Amino acid sequence: MSKPLFSHTPHPAPLRRLAALLLVLLALAMAFAAGLSLSRLESLQTRAVRSQADAAGAALRQALEAAVRFGKPLQAGVSLVGMEERVQTARQSLPGLANLVIADADGNIVQSLDPALVGRPLTALLGPDWKSGPDSPDAMAGNHNVTAVSHAGMRQLVFPVRTPEGGRAGNLVLGIPETVFAERIHAGLRSALVHMLACLLGAGVLLAVALPLAARASAPGSVFEGRDPNRRIMLAGCLVTGLALLGYSLLTIHDFRQLHRQMLQDKSLALAGAAAMDINRLLDKGLSLERMHGLDRRLGALIAGDAEIESLAVLDTGGEVRYAATSTGNTTVPLTTTRDGDPSLQFETPLQRTTDGQPQLAGLVRATLSRANLAETTRDIVLDAATVGIIALLFLVETILLVLRNGGHGPRLAHTATDAASSLPAPSAGYGAIRPVAFIFLFALDTSLSFIPLQMEALYTPLFGLAKDVVLGLPISAEMACAGLTVLASGAWIDRVGWRLPCMLGLAGAAVGSLLSAMAPDALTFIAARGITGLGYGLGIMATQGFVVANTRVDERGRGMAQLFAGVYAGSLCGGAAGAMLAERVGYAPIFLVAAGLLLALALALPLLFREGQGVASHQPPAAAASRPVRTPGALPRFLRSRAVLALACCAILPGALGLIGYLNYLLPLALIRGGASQSDVGRVLMLYSVCLIYLAPPLARIIDHSSRRHVWITIAGLLAAMGLGAYAVLDGLAAAAAATALLGLSASIAFAAQSAFALDLAETKALGEASALSITSAVERLGQVLGPLCLGAAVAVLGLGDGVAAVGLGVLAATLLFWMLTRRLGQRT
Repeated sequence: MSKPLFSHTPHPAPLRRLAALLLVLLALAMAFAAGLSLSRLESLQTRAVRSQADAAGAALRQALEAAVRFGKPLQAGVSLVGMEERVQTARQSLPGLANLVIADADGNIVQSLDPALVGRPLTALLGPDWKSGPDSPDAMAGNHNVTAVSHAGMRQLVFPVRTPEGGRAGNLVLGIPETVFAERIHAGLRSALVHMLACLLGAGVLLAVALPLAARASAPGSVFEGRDPNRRIMLAGCLVTGLALLGYSLLTIHDFRQLHRQMLQDKSLALAGAAAMDINRLLDKGLSLERMHGLDRRLGALIAGDAEIESLAVLDTGGEVRYAATSTGNTTVPLTTTRDGDPSLQFETPLQRTTDGQPQLAGLVRATLSRANLAETTRDIVLDAATVGIIALLFLVETILLVLRNGGHGPRLAHTATDAASSLPAPSAGYGAIRPVAFIFLFALDTSLSFIPLQMEALYTPLFGLAKDVVLGLPISAEMACAGLTVLASGAWIDRVGWRLPCMLGLAGAAVGSLLSAMAPDALTFIAARGITGLGYGLGIMATQGFVVANTRVDERGRGMAQLFAGVYAGSLCGGAAGAMLAERVGYAPIFLVAAGLLLALALALPLLFREGQGVASHQPPAAAASRPVRTPGALPRFLRSRAVLALACCAILPGALGLIGYLNYLLPLALIRGGASQSDVGRVLMLYSVCLIYLAPPLARIIDHSSRRHVWITIAGLLAAMGLGAYAVLDGLAAAAAATALLGLSASIAFAAQSAFALDLAETKALGEASALSITSAVERLGQVLGPLCLGAAVAVLGLGDGVAAVGLGVLAATLLFWMLTRRLGQRT
């Protein structure tokens, strides 16, 4: 009799521990996703309150401006007809309204729901930093928009009231307690927590079924008898947690879309209600709907500049449109544009006239949402959620690798073949152990990836007579220059002392640089801080490469470097996108502080993750633990004169790094932001590059490792890089940025494995020492990274964006063709 699928026999203890571990990591990944989504949640919840306040304030401001137009100044003791009713309507449509204040042109409060404020200046309400009056920046700019001011636990929304000539007649201020906004955000977080718990529960149930099934699949008598169950068990666990994370992302998208729709509905009804109140008053005075001349202009004033509302229309009892206006100011809307449309985008408030004490329907006020704006906002919500989901998934995968490789499960791997199906997946040994460290290192370092030139722009002052676009690239150039110095100097040292101490010092140095970046008061200090960060980065990245060299065989070098850079770019992807999203909410300086904390924590934890006597090289075949190389006399000059080395350095590494860093780290953020893209769009485009490195580089590295014509692969990488930069010759905007980034990512996926393997196979490298050779080639790469922002900045300054980037692409193409000509006779490995 076969054993039932669900028996009362407890699961083997290791499987229970694995399930618990995966659930904990899944919870961390969901919490990470929730943290990244907090910016969008706070924005939507804040806009939900603001939209109602904007609608109520717009109606009140319109009434005040009408009073000013008819000679009623905003002064104490001057009553405004209908204001009490309007205030009451505003309080009904905005339950969180705590105060309403009207101030004159000099900033003195003339009316308020709180009588104690009457006669006092607006600074008593808005804080001492608030400026009002004819000399305020807002007045001089002719700003007609709402200004939000937070002071003393209140969110004050300031609506400027204009005279017919466009001057300032005063201000209308609506006060909403900050607790109203906080309560809305907390409600969203509670919903996210419920979704998280539901997904964790579902994942727990699926793991309880999937892990035993995966273990039994290799048991005696099964289809996969005799096969290692660890990979199958881990695959089942990752699949279940990935599905749970996907479900959580879909629930988040649904919540955000519902919240946005509710916000627009509340806003539309508030606007329609405000318009209906004015029209009802005129109807009660005996004025017919057909005789309300100029009503379309009043409707237009209510929704002026509001991209979310397409139109506001008045319909009679027969459904015919009598008056209509759009947010762009067009008051001659054809009847068909507001008469027929998607009912889900239309919100109506009835018009009523009172006859013999009985209300009678007189028509409708219809607010119609903008379909284009709604589609764009929905797209942003979906893209943000998808971005967060991808980042969280990578975070989940890398933390699983980190825990399983360093979590102390090694003693449980000594099971016999009969009970192997119940054991935990084996932690990977060898070069793969450094990948999680590289992930955290670059995650922390690249949280600032998308805004370093933007922070420099905020601190900008003219320097050294250079053009502004060149000055904005100096922090990146300083960082790469200093990284190049440590890369060049550290190779021989790593050969002597090993990789651990240099890695710790590199992490600590990068932490100090990030801390100073957050505190930099001016441009020169910021440049110096990024230079210190570069010193730490160069030392740390060389140490991790030294780890790979020390723990791989010759035929594994490409794969080892690909695994390392998969961790590097998974961290870069997650850190860059997370930093871009969080920067929109908290600014740039706090992100530098977070990076400093993560880097310092990793430096302190490194001795625990790689204990003395627990070297990974011991897991490798004897060839991997070879003695340190002895440098051959005269090896350095021969290495530097080698035709193959010069071709690799000058025609492949240097131009490739120049185009890559100059474009990705410097030009891409500036070009997209100046083109109207959001900070999150910058992070999403940068993700394309990292995704290529994570998912394409390892399989390509296996192919390259078995190839005897690595110079061909390097040539292909150069051609792809040239095509990526050349995309700006035929495309522009976001399309050009995406195409260039994807092609550069594909190019780098090939180049990182091919260039390292090509260099390490050379006889000159073996004579010099592998770490020393890598330090020289890496220093050349850093030189290209230093020159990249300067060359791209100069090219764009002279030729413009499209032609400048394309011109650099032509330079990369010429260098690639020269490399091919110099190395085409190298058909076999040296």
